[in-house]
Amino acid sequence: MATILENATSSIALGIEDIQTDDPKRALSAIRNFHAGVVLLGKACLLSRAESADPAIVLAARHKLVPDGHGNVQIRARGHATIDVGDLEQRFADFDLNWVKGDAKTAFTLLRRMRNAVEHFSHPHSQKDIKKTVGACYPIVAEFFDLLGENPADHLGASWTFMAEQEQLYVKLVEECLASLSELPWANHFTTDEPAACTTCGLSLLKQSDSENSDPQMIDALCHGCGAAYGTEDFVELLVQHSFYADAYLTMTQGGEPAWIECPKCEREAFVLAIEEPTCFLCGYDPKEECRTCGQLLTPGVESDIGGDLCQSCWEETFIHQ
Repeated sequence: MATILENATSSIALGIEDIQTDDPKRALSAIRNFHAGVVLLGKACLLSRAESADPAIVLAARHKLVPDGHGNVQIRARGHATIDVGDLEQRFADFDLNWVKGDAKTAFTLLRRMRNAVEHFSHPHSQKDIKKTVGACYPIVAEFFDLLGENPADHLGASWTFMAEQEQLYVKLVEECLASLSELPWANHFTTDEPAACTTCGLSLLKQSDSENSDPQMIDALCHGCGAAYGTEDFVELLVQHSFYADAYLTMTQGGEPAWIECPKCEREAFVLAIEEPTCFLCGYDPKEECRTCGQLLTPGVESDIGGDLCQSCWEETFIHQ
């Protein structure tokens, strides 16, 4: 038997399929399917906070107290009706869960009214209005999956990727991705307002799954748009290339020192020269030794090819051009 989460994701996916067509009838179907999916997803959030409880009691619209014959009472569901959206919001509060806020809450209220009109009356909403309202509710899906501690791409696949690339949700996801990288030691060197682009789906939604991690070598990386996983080394190299692309372009067109090079310690393209104190963003290699003649920091590419305590220029001046 399908779980409530499986039912929720199936309904949301059907709603997304509906909304992607130009058929007005499918737009009406999108209202029903997407609304049902969001409500079911919210109910799944409740059940995740009471895993040992009877789901029928957690989701029942009404309850009754039944004496157990031993001086206590049992709580049982009264009838088969489950909670509606109003009850769901109240039960979120009872479970100390944050309910939808802001523009998404307003959009969900409108979507619910649309759904009621479609089910019981007529409605004046155009296909364009329906698509706009459904799209404004996409952040709710993201928030509920956050509460579940689940990756939406794992459950919704291409439907989630479609939602993620829409403006109503994309801005929110970009903020989350950047926030997930904020504890890394070189996060202050990010010069763009988007993470690097995923090589699979093209969305700039790369993140680390543990936003509290501050060790570059412990990054568990993925794309928040399509769910593609990245090896730690590849992920760091992508971030370096993305963050210092402008510096690399200037070097390519005007000459000068490269923005990054291969690190002599970890042998990955992650040693960044285009910062005040050059260092490897992956392994943390941070050369401190200076040339004994000119005082220049002996970073890779500057130090003498044969090593020692001289930069390449001073070594040549000392041993070749003297």
